[in-house]
Amino acid sequence: MAEIYSSLYKGNVHITQKFSSSHKALDMGNYKTRNAIYSPNKLGNGTVQSVTTSYKSPATGLTYQNTLVVWIKYDNGMRTGMYHGQVNDKVVNTGDRVVPGQQIYRTGNTGNSKGDHLHINVQDSSNVNVDPVKWVIDDKFILIPNGTRLEITSNMNVRSANFNIIGGASKGSVCEVVSYYKYNSNYYWYKVKFANKDCYIADTTLNKVSTAPVTNIDGSKPIGEIDTLYRKIAELELIIEAQDREIDILNKQRVEWEKEREELLRIKEQVKTFSISLGELQKVK
Repeated sequence: MAEIYSSLYKGNVHITQKFSSSHKALDMGNYKTRNAIYSPNKLGNGTVQSVTTSYKSPATGLTYQNTLVVWIKYDNGMRTGMYHGQVNDKVVNTGDRVVPGQQIYRTGNTGNSKGDHLHINVQDSSNVNVDPVKWVIDDKFILIPNGTRLEITSNMNVRSANFNIIGGASKGSVCEVVSYYKYNSNYYWYKVKFANKDCYIADTTLNKVSTAPVTNIDGSKPIGEIDTLYRKIAELELIIEAQDREIDILNKQRVEWEKEREELLRIKEQVKTFSISLGELQKVK
């Protein structure tokens, strides 16, 4: 039987039962037992939705006990369910976050099974079973490590988390990989950061690994920390100059106010002297 690569096994597998209207899953193995199973490359990051030890088979209508069933909900809305593992081989718990390449399961021969293998369901965002082949077979790729710098070799669109175009990266600009995001539209997508923008780009021939410093999205050189400090100092100096001018104005006003106050006091003394003189004159009369 022909073998083909699957990132679930990180190696070659043979398919023992294909997806069909009566078997809405994919069965596979590699002639070994208790194989480690890894989160597949194309589905991206996700969260363990449930870990149970029984299930009801749609094929036989029977409920099988003491068998490990793990369902994972991925950030792109897809779900996977894995069956036939041994209960004591559990490697994840409900609520755990998972990333591509992380072990999430181990194959077994429990439940409605006649030999060690992996039975995997893949569901779309509407929880409808779809053929897993597109998502878990022939899906080998080299994950770009976080922190890797990529040079954009030709103008390309950049996108938001829901894949809307939010701008363009210019040829020669350099970004840094923050994390792998997901597989979509036949591309592997990464969250990246330019000096002035965070966004998502596809891993295509339009970018290459680089050691150059990160640039702005248009390829221009970002303002360095020292330049930023000098700019702030200049802004503060302008503020101080403006405040000094205001202080000078207030000081001049204060001098004028002091002069006015002295004049008022002088007039007050004159009025007082005049009042006394007037009183004495009236006494004489």
